[in-house]
Amino acid sequence: MNQQLQDVVDGIIIPDGFGARGVEGKIPAAHYARKKKIPFWGICYGMHLASISLARSLLKIENANSTEVTEDCTNLIGLFTEWQKDTIIERRSGKIEYRGTMRLGDYTC
Repeated sequence: MNQQLQDVVDGIIIPDGFGARGVEGKIPAAHYARKKKIPFWGICYGMHLASISLARSLLKIENANSTEVTEDCTNLIGLFTEWQKDTIIERRSGKIEYRGTMRLGDYTC
C-alpha cells in the first residue's frame, strides 16, 4: 500500500472465504494492518488467517497454517469433526465438504 493510500484508509476488512484460494493474499494483508497499526477486522476466515499471520511473524512458525488449506503444516486451526447438539453427538469425518462445520452463535462447551 503506498503512502497516499495509507493516509486515506481508515481500516482494513479481510472477509471470509473457504479453502486455499486467496489465503496467501489475506495473510499478508493482516500482517500489513498489524505492522502499520491500521484498524483491522477479520471476518470469519479473515480472523482465522490473521491468527496464522501472527504465528508466522511473531512466533516464527514458518509453516503455520490450517489443515483446511494443507496437511503439511504446523496446524493452528482445525476443522470441527465432533460436536454435541442437545444430548446427541454428531460426528463427521475430516474428508467432507466444509459447509456446516462452523460453530456460529451461542454454544455451551
